[in-house]
Amino acid sequence: MNPLDILKTFDRDVGKFAFIATYDFDPEFFEGRFLKTKGFGSASTILILMDSRRYAELLNRGIEGTSFNRRYLVLPVSPSHGVFHPKLYLVLGKKTATAMVGSANCTSAGVAYNMELCSTFFVDNEQELPLKTDNAAIVRHIYRAIRGYSNATKMAKRVLEEHFFNPVEEVFPWLDLNVLEIATPSKVALLNSMDSPLLEQVRTRLIGRDVSKVSIISPFYDKDLRTLERISRYWPSAKMDVVAQPKYSQLSSEKLAAMFSTDLNGRLLAASPPPGRRLHAKAFAFETEIGTFWLAGSANATDYGLGGNNIETGVWFVTADGFDHLFDEEDLKLTEIDPKDFVPGDIDEPGVGDEKQSTNLITLFSAMLFEDGQVQVDTKDSKGVSDLVLSIRNVGQEYSSFSLPISLTSSGRAYLEFDPVQVSQIERAAICQLTGKKEGQSVESNRVALAQLNRMFREGEAGRSHGNPLKRIAETGEGLNSFVDSLDGTRDVIEFFRNTNIRFFDNEDKRRTTAGKNFKPRDPFVSDSPNGWEGISIEGDLGELREAIREFVKRHQKEKLSKHVKRGNLNGLPNFLDVFRTTNSILLTWHSRRSSDGHPIVPDGHVTPLILRNIEFLIGAMPGRADGEQGFIDAIRVNLQSEGDLVLELLGQLSVAPMLRAAVEALVDVREKALGLDGRDRWALAKLRWVSDWIEKNGLKAPTEDAVDTALREYRPLTLMTG
Repeated sequence: MNPLDILKTFDRDVGKFAFIATYDFDPEFFEGRFLKTKGFGSASTILILMDSRRYAELLNRGIEGTSFNRRYLVLPVSPSHGVFHPKLYLVLGKKTATAMVGSANCTSAGVAYNMELCSTFFVDNEQELPLKTDNAAIVRHIYRAIRGYSNATKMAKRVLEEHFFNPVEEVFPWLDLNVLEIATPSKVALLNSMDSPLLEQVRTRLIGRDVSKVSIISPFYDKDLRTLERISRYWPSAKMDVVAQPKYSQLSSEKLAAMFSTDLNGRLLAASPPPGRRLHAKAFAFETEIGTFWLAGSANATDYGLGGNNIETGVWFVTADGFDHLFDEEDLKLTEIDPKDFVPGDIDEPGVGDEKQSTNLITLFSAMLFEDGQVQVDTKDSKGVSDLVLSIRNVGQEYSSFSLPISLTSSGRAYLEFDPVQVSQIERAAICQLTGKKEGQSVESNRVALAQLNRMFREGEAGRSHGNPLKRIAETGEGLNSFVDSLDGTRDVIEFFRNTNIRFFDNEDKRRTTAGKNFKPRDPFVSDSPNGWEGISIEGDLGELREAIREFVKRHQKEKLSKHVKRGNLNGLPNFLDVFRTTNSILLTWHSRRSSDGHPIVPDGHVTPLILRNIEFLIGAMPGRADGEQGFIDAIRVNLQSEGDLVLELLGQLSVAPMLRAAVEALVDVREKALGLDGRDRWALAKLRWVSDWIEKNGLKAPTEDAVDTALREYRPLTLMTG
């Protein structure tokens, strides 16, 4: 068993759909780390299922994430007993399906700090029949489990089917539940407590096996050790190793000592992880005559975990090595100690002392905002409660944005209609709650997060991307080239350029500050073709690709840059520079790449005039031109004649001078190399002088060589910088 970087596991492939089942969930960590991965960040649909009590606690203490139920959907699962405790991760990507089963919750502790035990599975989606592989069968059972858990969310089944499960099965037909049993894994299986208690499933699978030793690692044990006693009864001749971390694991040392003093041949192994870390792994190893059978997953060594009270999952597999080899390469020490010397922790197992006893007289299941402004509210029938009012409050706001009376149908459902102005007031994650009157007393419901389906499934949503490459591209163009390089080939790239747009905006945008530099140095774009592209054929696709890139640039010039020039709104300068930088980068990057005949994919005859046109949109036509066309900066100065200092300050903050100088030097270099010139000719010198004069005339500081180089690294391919 090898060390695993969970985040890197989901950075292998561009994702389409993503699912998580977790006991606890940290939205801020998820947005800051998971949405930065290629798999989760690119997924158009993300569904997260978590335990209903942890969900309630999350909403009560306040949601830190800004995209909660806007970029991804989080739903509470309410089991009939116990807690919702699985840890399942599934990303269905363009090339690969990636799944993980283990002990790690989707929190910073689960992913970054605790010592966890997880199993990963990969399926090649491009195989003709992926359903025939063992890994595909596991992935299919994981998908089946998540699909089944969603039935307990109280979310409208139609919404989940329409937006999540039906699209998945259309793209990945091998996940269809009807083919579940076509391939049964021979070496590995997913065990789910929804079918029967996990311990009983293990017992059934070991019938006829001579179990010589049982090794258990768990952060929690029953206070009366009933599960350990049950295991010893099932396999009475087996030795028993119990692993626990002092001062963290809850383990009755007196009862364990009493067990070991009987006929049970057992050892207590004290776990010593690195400082500051906790051993949260859960695993059960059964050594037999043919190898060691394992159950590794979410279940603790308790009646809640193995006895069927909680919803749990685990991977069942067999290895040649025994339990002692598990930590051969891990930074974890196991030391045999006397049970009487063990110092237990005081953290209760999830579910213990936390039975569902809702004090709310009104139960709110869900509230959903659709694209047309309709809000659907689903509740449990609240007999005797009158004057129902739905309140909606943006996270971080003290007061509600809306407080509207509702009338329930016989099924406990209500509908509201929001106009566009009302919809626009829901600016971030939002919390919903019902209030009413019963017998003259005010009563209130539990809280739920508004499911903003109007934003979740909207292409090109203008909100901040939080690591989603496609949304980041739509917002600023950032990461466009690297995202294109991750696509499968020329056809996908052609379609991407044909259908992708960077949004236009020039209104005051609180999410975008102009206090710092608009551009930031990024890794230089490589000059060769992406991995797997040996050169694009000069036949067919090459012409389409070249034209798609050219049309992308011209479209943004016509629809974005030209519009900015006409409006002359200072607030639009960051957006203008985003488009300016991105289109220059595209032209230069694809000029540096070669087709199969050795020629640039985008020829110099496209690059030079298009970058020149970008510059003209920014600073106007060269002096002496008959049309005398003004640029965006000129238009801004006309509109803000009395605020010249403000304009000058912002031009400096956004590093307009070095960005402009870098653009003209890039186009001059492209032309120089294409014509085979030994140096700068009159045309080139005139363009350089034009830009330098404009910078001086507008009161900007002449950019340093280092500043220009920094700007060049922003959007210029490496070969065009080094020659």
